[in-house]
Amino acid sequence: MISYYVILGISENASDDEIKQAFKQKAVQFHPDKNQGNPQMEERFKEVNRAYQVLSNPYEKARYDLQMKYGNVHQAQYYQEPPPPPKPRKPYDYAEKEVNWRENWIATAYAFGFTFIVALIVMTFISIKNYVDEKKLEARLMERRELFTQALELHNEGDVAGTLEKLNELGHFMKEEQDMSKFKAGLVKDLVNQSQKHFSRSEFEEAIVYYELIAKYTDVKSLAHRENLAISYRESDQPEKSIEVLTQLLVLGYRNLSTHVEIAKIHRDLLGDDETALRFFENANEVAKEYYESIYGGAYVVVLSGRHLSEVHWELYDGLARAYLSTGNPKMAVKATRWNIRVWPERASSYVIAAKGYEAMGEVDEACDKYQMANFLDPEIEVSEICL
Repeated sequence: MISYYVILGISENASDDEIKQAFKQKAVQFHPDKNQGNPQMEERFKEVNRAYQVLSNPYEKARYDLQMKYGNVHQAQYYQEPPPPPKPRKPYDYAEKEVNWRENWIATAYAFGFTFIVALIVMTFISIKNYVDEKKLEARLMERRELFTQALELHNEGDVAGTLEKLNELGHFMKEEQDMSKFKAGLVKDLVNQSQKHFSRSEFEEAIVYYELIAKYTDVKSLAHRENLAISYRESDQPEKSIEVLTQLLVLGYRNLSTHVEIAKIHRDLLGDDETALRFFENANEVAKEYYESIYGGAYVVVLSGRHLSEVHWELYDGLARAYLSTGNPKMAVKATRWNIRVWPERASSYVIAAKGYEAMGEVDEACDKYQMANFLDPEIEVSEICL
């Protein structure tokens, strides 16, 4: 950092008058108005002004002298003046030189000719590239058309799976292949309609054929179709496949309550696995409680009744009570039936399960009371011998 004394061109012992006189001389020398707005001179003028503001103030001057002595201000041997502003150049007088029009025309012709040749080369290259691309496209379209012809032949032979496999090899259809796109869309639509028709008629084995084709060869990802496929597997005595599809639905978060109940029923009724069935019934119970609390809050135990709930809720708690009873936990079975009896008081089977639970625990009076209530609701239900 250049010393303020050097900037003003004075010694460190200069008097106030010498400082003031030096400032006036430098200010006049570097004033922007005197130097045609030269930015270097303007910057020098600012430095002179800053130096004077400090050195003309006794307090600031004393602080500055201390900084010079102990700080990073150095007294330079000299301070190089910025170079003077450049003199304006004399405008070129075109009239001083005679224009050679012939040379100008020749140069212009050369420039035009060169530009024309370059443009011709570029256009030729583009034309050749477009021609090659068109030939490639034609060849590709012919290859794809041949695949489509093979797909049509397979369709005429009744091989729907083979037809879909060939169509899938084509991938995305081009704008020149609208007929192919429409054919595939129609085929997929027909598969969906056929699957729904057979399912609605309880023709589950036939429905499975179409649902499996949809799942394997099409982009149709309907969760309802997967649910129908699981039901079709179950009704066709294929419990493992049904559970596999239902488990996929659970992962996707589709109808968690009914899906848990359905898996539990398959384990109980088709696989004879009461332990696993109980686990899924308990999972369904947790889902149901979350649902009740989200709508009715903690008071759901008081306000809920059978008319508020669909049949799957009855299947859940009836199955839960039966699963507890069959796995040797009569106490929990009785507890589950309390909820059943409060929400669905007209269902005689709940009283029967409760009676069997009490009977297993040796509470004969409670068991007989429940047996009699069940018989009252359904006279065909016989009262246990322990009550006679």
